[in-house]
Amino acid sequence: MFVFKEFYEAYKFDIITCQLIVTGHRSGGYALTDSFRIGLMQLDEQQITDAYIKAKKIADIAIHHPLGWKSRNFVKAMLALFYVREYYHEHMLLKLQTYPVVMLANAKLLRVDEYLQILLEKYNFRRIKDRIENGRR
Repeated sequence: MFVFKEFYEAYKFDIITCQLIVTGHRSGGYALTDSFRIGLMQLDEQQITDAYIKAKKIADIAIHHPLGWKSRNFVKAMLALFYVREYYHEHMLLKLQTYPVVMLANAKLLRVDEYLQILLEKYNFRRIKDRIENGRR
C-alpha cells in the first residue's frame, strides 16, 4: 500500500487536485477520513501507478502553460482527455511543440471548458480522422 502524502509531495498539486488525479473525484473540500487528514490515506498499487502516470502527463505540458498547469481546472480538462480511449498523449505533445499555444503560455487560469476547447483545437489541428470532440470521440 502507498500513502497519499507521498504522491502529494512528489508533484505539489494542491490536496483537492491530488484527490482528483488519484480517485477521479474530490472529497467536497473536506477530509473524508481521519487517515486522510493526517496524511496516511492508503492507496492500492494500481491507483498510485495510474495517478503518477496522469501527473507525469500533466507535468509534460508545464512548459506550454507554466502559470497554470497545476490549476484544478487545467487538471480537470486533462483528466477529461485521458478518459477518451482515442487520446494519444504523444500526439498532443507533438502538436503543442509544433504549434505552441500562446494563450496557455500567458494565461493564469481558465475555465475547464475553455481549457478543453484550446486543447482539443490543438489536438485536432490538421487531423482529418480520429478527431476527438468535447472530451470524447
